[in-house]
Amino acid sequence: MTYQLTENTLVLSQDYELFFHNSGSVENCLLRPTEVLLKFARRKDICITFYVDAGMLVSMRHYAETSREVSGMRDQVCRNIEALAAGGHEIGLHVHPHWNATRWTDRGWDFSNTRYSPRQYRAGEFFDICKSYCEELAEVAGAAITTYRAGGFCIQPFEHIGEALHALGIYTDSSVVPGMYLNDHDKSFDFRKVPDAPWWFFDGEATVSADSGRFLEIPISSMRLSPFFYWGRALDRLRQRQPPSVYGDGLSKAIGKVSALRRLMALERNVEMSTDGPKAPLLESASRVGNERRLCHIMGHPKLLSTESLNRLERFIDQHEISRFESVASLANRVRAGLSF
Repeated sequence: MTYQLTENTLVLSQDYELFFHNSGSVENCLLRPTEVLLKFARRKDICITFYVDAGMLVSMRHYAETSREVSGMRDQVCRNIEALAAGGHEIGLHVHPHWNATRWTDRGWDFSNTRYSPRQYRAGEFFDICKSYCEELAEVAGAAITTYRAGGFCIQPFEHIGEALHALGIYTDSSVVPGMYLNDHDKSFDFRKVPDAPWWFFDGEATVSADSGRFLEIPISSMRLSPFFYWGRALDRLRQRQPPSVYGDGLSKAIGKVSALRRLMALERNVEMSTDGPKAPLLESASRVGNERRLCHIMGHPKLLSTESLNRLERFIDQHEISRFESVASLANRVRAGLSF
């Protein structure tokens, strides 16, 4: 039996992480915005999938032995993750392997001389990273980890990632944003040719469906974006600031000049549907839920949540008469079981 949706359904996922460049504080990037998300989730009866940057936990544990400040950070973050899991939310594995060489200094987290993408690591090296990250996360969450999201959407090539996930018993991925493309020195992906489906099975690459594939892709919904959006974001970057309404107090590393120019010159491009402050206002004009496509998967980052993000999301839910909410794991379980309701 093939699983079919009979109700308009929303999957809401969040990448639980600090910034890569100027990390920002645990309080403003993780704890405060996550509490806002939880209040919204309780009111709407939503189970959120939190993709926790497990490398952050491993690095915090390492430096907590010599730094009281890092020890305090780790205690706060671990208690927060434990509370998320205890509250019925899904904890998924989010791998940013740059944490493997990140150092704690008297000026904070130092990300220089790190490797961002899995393709920059040998197979055995990446396997060890994934294994240690997953074990750390499962111990902190007190729950089994069953779904994965690649840091920066860097799921290609999948071979080495797939070997690690298979060994860890993780067979559901949620890293693909249909239509998105980026080719930068540290970060690249090409999702311009993916199945036109709410989910698909795969083996060799997450972008190529295979009916008998071991892995299941639950993609993030995409929408079209005008280049004018990036002109505004470019101005914020030049001013070294985030939009003022965003909770997070850090700053991401700028993409390469070539990729930035492509974004600024493109007529339109696909991006992820998101609760992030700069993109949340675009949700109301997006139309990915309806009779033809009843599933919408919206992602975001607590660090980029704005004071208006959840108001925008609530309007989207009401506008599209969404009546069912799933986590990535619960949806994957239903797809594999062939349930229909």
